[in-house]
Amino acid sequence: FKSTEIPVMLARADNEEPEQRYFNSTMQPIYNSADKIIGVTNFGYDVTEQIMARKQVEASEKRFSNMLAQSLIAIAILRGPEMVVTFANDAIIAIWGKGPDVFGKRLDEVLPEIKDQVFPELLNDVYTTGVHFASNEIKCIINRNGKEEDCYFNLVYQPYRDVDNSITGVTVLAIEVTVQMLAKKQMEESEQQFRNFADTIQNLAWIADEDGLIYWYNQRWYDYTGATQKEKKGSRWEEWLHPDHIKKVIAFIEQAWKKDEAFELTFPLRRHDGEYRWFLTRAYPVKDFNGKIERWIGTSTDIHEQKTAELKKDEFISIASHEMKTPLTTAKGYIELLLMSLSEEDATTLYATKANQAVERLNELVTELLDSSKIQNGQLNFTNTTFDFNELVEETLENFQLSAKSHTLQKIGSCSRKINADRGRLQQVLINLLSNAIKYSPKADKVLVTIEEQTDTIQVSVQDFGVGMSVKHLNKVFDRYYRVEEQAIHFQGLGLGLYICKNIIERYGGKMWVESEPEKGSTFYFTLPL
Repeated sequence: FKSTEIPVMLARADNEEPEQRYFNSTMQPIYNSADKIIGVTNFGYDVTEQIMARKQVEASEKRFSNMLAQSLIAIAILRGPEMVVTFANDAIIAIWGKGPDVFGKRLDEVLPEIKDQVFPELLNDVYTTGVHFASNEIKCIINRNGKEEDCYFNLVYQPYRDVDNSITGVTVLAIEVTVQMLAKKQMEESEQQFRNFADTIQNLAWIADEDGLIYWYNQRWYDYTGATQKEKKGSRWEEWLHPDHIKKVIAFIEQAWKKDEAFELTFPLRRHDGEYRWFLTRAYPVKDFNGKIERWIGTSTDIHEQKTAELKKDEFISIASHEMKTPLTTAKGYIELLLMSLSEEDATTLYATKANQAVERLNELVTELLDSSKIQNGQLNFTNTTFDFNELVEETLENFQLSAKSHTLQKIGSCSRKINADRGRLQQVLINLLSNAIKYSPKADKVLVTIEEQTDTIQVSVQDFGVGMSVKHLNKVFDRYYRVEEQAIHFQGLGLGLYICKNIIERYGGKMWVESEPEKGSTFYFTLPL
């Protein structure tokens, strides 16, 4: 009789607990001279250590198998040249769209649709050469629920080796990336549609990374500049800027890249024949889900004819304003002398007073035209001093109230800190906003001026209760010469006051904006850094 791995409880000493040991046992009968069995010989071999080691290996293999079975990575082991499925975890069975009866079957029985695809050849190469194969986003056609589907995988084939290092099969590792690939293809198609569209529009278009480095231009850019895509890779867009504008444009754009808002500016670009033409460039940030800028999309529109006409108009206005300034000053002087020589009872005094008011109004218009011209040429002068902003506001309101008989000017809040700026220019801003508030609220009787001292800035608002305006005008009222059409007939002006005010405020790093509602009034805001 022979038996292996027989469990036996043994106590090796009187004071020890019995322990279980394992033996391989061989029992043979003992015969006497008369061939009669008189006993049994038992040969036992203690194999406890071998049994325990084997059980540890089996437990480890079971844990490893369970880990593979639960892995999100699809894993299969194919044995022999026939590629018989000896192991397949839940992930790969789900990909195949089969049940658990795949074990013991050849792969071409489990997936007959792969016979005419590249995979049998790849598996055979790995099995015969021992060289692993890896590929990303490889396409595979799989029959799922009776319907063939295009699927994509990140795939690895590795030789499966036995204890003697001989190759006995192939291990398959796969991650399905079909959803990602379809999304990628849709994005590529969308980008291609965008590129096709961008190449057909009249504007020059471009895309820059989050730091402002331009990496794509549309075909119109190459047609206009005469550059080729190969030439463009080794050059910078600044090469096409007019030399007189390079420093100013680069300084502006370097600051604009650091902000997270759209911007626009105008500058001349060199055409392929060497002529410079004016363009209006607009840039818009594209952000991810966390609000971080991923890239910038920009367009440049040819405005050469419009800009040229505007420059000629500016030149004319500048010359005319300068020429008008001297006779206006002379006329005002003579009228003031005339008023001094007339008594209040004289009927002529009324006419002289009206003439003086008309000359003052004309002088204000000429001053606005001159300031606008200076802003365009970067010549608007500022003389900075340190002063109490609260005192400036109170002084301006007090003086303005003397002539504003129809409205009460109310001040809310105050500022206790001083600022460094041009006192006269800031007073000019306040006077302009107060004048507008009264002019555009003829049926109201008050204007509110609110001062709010914030952490690093002063915020000032001037609120009226007049005609107001619709949303479509809010971003345009600060443009030069812009007038609200429905109000232009009833209210006189050149459309320069707010343009000048905004430039003055922005000169000091502040901001200016407006909130308004038709028939309820407008509130103009500006901030200044402390």
